[in-house]
Amino acid sequence: MKKFLYPLIVLLLSVIAFSFTPAAPGQPKMYPAIEKYFSSVSNVSIPEKHNLAIKHLESVITSSLGDKDVSIMFTCPDNSFRSQAAQILLQSLITANGIKRVNVVSAGNTTGQIDPRLIKLLTAAGYKVVSLPTIAANAPSGSTGYSVSFGDKFTPLVVYAKSATDAGVEKAGFYLFKTCDQQENGCSDLTGALHKDQLEYSNPATITEDKALQEEFNTIAKEMSYIVTECLK
Repeated sequence: MKKFLYPLIVLLLSVIAFSFTPAAPGQPKMYPAIEKYFSSVSNVSIPEKHNLAIKHLESVITSSLGDKDVSIMFTCPDNSFRSQAAQILLQSLITANGIKRVNVVSAGNTTGQIDPRLIKLLTAAGYKVVSLPTIAANAPSGSTGYSVSFGDKFTPLVVYAKSATDAGVEKAGFYLFKTCDQQENGCSDLTGALHKDQLEYSNPATITEDKALQEEFNTIAKEMSYIVTECLK
């Protein structure tokens, strides 16, 4: 009897011990307002012309899930809206979903200023955006920087407008995604890219209505969210 009783006691003790083991802490989350915003754009349709670039971007991020460090660069003529939006939305989603080996950056062919309308849209989506009195030492002179928070447990993103030739911007080894129209002035290729794609969005300078700009922002948000979701399947 003892021969069978001892293993049974050990098993019962193991079950009891396991039942009192605290659960591993969950992945930190974005601010609830941001999660609600991304849910609200889930039904936004993805333009067919973006399908190939999205597939490539998804593949690049998926390649990092092993042991590969990946750098993604979004560009537009002056790094004021489209490339900044793509960087902020994608980097925050990647970080919040525990993807650790991907660094997302943005740059322009020239240096502008971040569009105030982008700050307004980010804030409305739930991001906490604060203007910085001082920014990175290698930021262009006169460039306004912002701290963009997306969750209490995450380090805020520091963003400012810059060109691809500025100090601190990677010159090689990145995957390039141009967010501008190929025919648009200043929408040129960068040297040093491992791969390049066109992920074209409308030029904000030509958009005067708030509703139309919101729709364009929603499209970028939907696509970045879709990409990360597909990578984690």
